[in-house]
Amino acid sequence: MGPARLAGLRAVAVAMVAASAWLASPAGAATAFRQAVAEIEAVDPEVMEGVDDPTTYYSDLHACPRSCSDLLPSGWDVYSDFDRLDRCKQSMLFDFALNVPVADPTTPTRLRVCALGNGRGNSTKVDPLRKRSEQETEEEASAKKVCQAVKTAAAASERGTTLELAHGGVGAGANTADAVAAARTALSDLVAYFDSGRAPCTETTMFSYQKGAIAGVYIGQSFGGATLSTVAKELLKQIESSGAPTQALQLCGKNRNAHHVLGLVVDTANNITAVQNAVRGWHDAECLAEYESKTEIQNVPIWEDKVGLDPSLDFSGNGTANGTANATLARRWHHRLHGSLDTRADDCRVEKAIPQDGCWQVAQRCGITVDEIIKYNAKGACDAVTEGKRFCCSPGTLPDIRPKPQDGKCFKYLTQKGDNCGKIAAAHGIDKWEDIDKYNNKTTWGWWGCGRVMPDTYICLSEGKPPMPFPIPNAVCGPTKPDSTEPSGHHTLLEVSPCPLNACCNIWGQCGISGDFCTEKESESGNPGTSGAKDGCVMNCGMDIVKSTIAKPLGRIGYYETWNFNRPCLHMFADSINRDGGYTYTIIHWAFADVNTADWTVKINDTFNQWASFKALKNVKRVISFGGWAFSNEPSTYDILRQGMNPTNRERFAKNIADFVRREGIDGVDFDWEYPGATDIDGTPGGFETDGPWYFRFLETMRQALGNDKTLSIAAPASFWYLKNFPIRGMAKYLDYIVYMTYDLHGNTPAWAR
Repeated sequence: MGPARLAGLRAVAVAMVAASAWLASPAGAATAFRQAVAEIEAVDPEVMEGVDDPTTYYSDLHACPRSCSDLLPSGWDVYSDFDRLDRCKQSMLFDFALNVPVADPTTPTRLRVCALGNGRGNSTKVDPLRKRSEQETEEEASAKKVCQAVKTAAAASERGTTLELAHGGVGAGANTADAVAAARTALSDLVAYFDSGRAPCTETTMFSYQKGAIAGVYIGQSFGGATLSTVAKELLKQIESSGAPTQALQLCGKNRNAHHVLGLVVDTANNITAVQNAVRGWHDAECLAEYESKTEIQNVPIWEDKVGLDPSLDFSGNGTANGTANATLARRWHHRLHGSLDTRADDCRVEKAIPQDGCWQVAQRCGITVDEIIKYNAKGACDAVTEGKRFCCSPGTLPDIRPKPQDGKCFKYLTQKGDNCGKIAAAHGIDKWEDIDKYNNKTTWGWWGCGRVMPDTYICLSEGKPPMPFPIPNAVCGPTKPDSTEPSGHHTLLEVSPCPLNACCNIWGQCGISGDFCTEKESESGNPGTSGAKDGCVMNCGMDIVKSTIAKPLGRIGYYETWNFNRPCLHMFADSINRDGGYTYTIIHWAFADVNTADWTVKINDTFNQWASFKALKNVKRVISFGGWAFSNEPSTYDILRQGMNPTNRERFAKNIADFVRREGIDGVDFDWEYPGATDIDGTPGGFETDGPWYFRFLETMRQALGNDKTLSIAAPASFWYLKNFPIRGMAKYLDYIVYMTYDLHGNTPAWAR
């Protein structure tokens, strides 16, 4: 058992002991705590194999993702299907790789999602994932400073601007009251995200979702924060007056590179493709083209920094006051001093190109003239200005920044939204973008190939051993589960953090037993952590039914409902069991026995005088059963089994049951606790992480008290989500049989039928 899990169990034990009224004194609480910790530490790791933390967040069990809080996007939950957002009624922010079609049902899609309401709260263990100030590289810090300086300059540059309104699309009317309200919320959520300071300064794209309305934004880094709010208000006016489902306002075109493009789109017919295509185009500094109608909206206030916008501006200085001011303005974009990034004495200052750049725009950000750009760079450098291409802004040579392996490990790079192999290669001095595929082919977890670069993936930019995968915040299995450790020896990533109960683990780190988790299909890249199926399996795959080769005699178990005389008809007397010969039971459970919590003795409720007849049954094993749905969940009884199995009461409870079984001359005992560790049963307080281990220890004690001549059994749920809290492998060593509640395979069963 790992230190983190043990610490969690200690914390739960403390909380449970502190909250238990049945521990009368502080000394008793302290004793129980020490005993609980000792018991847990003593558990054989094999016994606990596959037992899960009942408080683990499971995306399939909760309608909404965790709260956005102050996490950056790569700390948000990951969904693999856009339709999954419909289950949450809260407003959400989300983003994704722009180059991967979200609506394609056959294409694996990674959506990063968070709820703007309470969501499911945040777990402290995932907070550090994208509070990246501690992990920030020098280059990232430099980019942030440049961005902040530009935003400051833009805030002082208000002007009325003509925007282009494009609208069209198909679907339900956009101007219904509900649709307009949803659009208003989606737009305001985007504005709030950028205005609140929670968005990184360099963030340019984001999406929001509210009841079928999708909003998407691209805002170049040259725009001030107030711009988005005024554009959103103008777009909302158009939505209120038009019936077109998809509407967009854009500022793009001649002389506007990616820093100077602005676009805001809303679709009220749940058309994610229309929104994705619009934002992807703006990201590449391209205007929307194929829309049914376009009109101009004039005099919209925007705040925009002019560096890189006007080719006639002189940013060289040239000894004039205006030139010197412009040169100072431009140096905001490239304030890194010579030698700041471990450069050599003959290295030049560097500026990277962005989409739709020309050499004059690069020159302005450098603070020099186009002639100087041509002079400082290789012949023909301005003929093809591609995204990520590096230019010298001063005399010298381009620094050799080609990534190099270290200690046998490759140079690790965390992919960003909007990345492609060409951009990554150019930005890192790699001559051929195809080399990136070569460095990662068949080895790097989550590498889909250069045609599908997913954000938040650790990839190799050199030869060498690939890194551990970047964590998926809501992953619960596989190497992307937070806090997973690198395998050692002969073990591989495919053995890291397996699912409870040997269930299937899919590429998104989610556990389950259906086709969404268990279908294995190799992707085109063939890399670990990828799949040719949308939610393909990577661990414990397959759904084949395997028949046991262990030969055991079959039996037939019946539960005698001792309360059945409360019904107006269909009464059954105990001595009628097996009388008609049609159904021959081999084991009969008395359902259910009660417990005297004052002294932890057995109490039989024999209101209808059936106990004597039950004990007198012949040719059948007679077993008393504790628990059941009502006993496990009703306010007056839900905690009795938990208390009885607590270390303070365990031995006394087990001994009293064993004494009762022998004294009454019956054949065994059964426990139907529904369910240890469960945290999601309406009306029942959540269970504890200690439930499973203490249940196991109780059964061990119960077996010792009973001896081998009496039967011991439990009921186990059909639901994977409840069964995962049972140390079932360890329990089986002490049990004669397990009653598998197969009726739950067909849906929830009413309490009265349990």
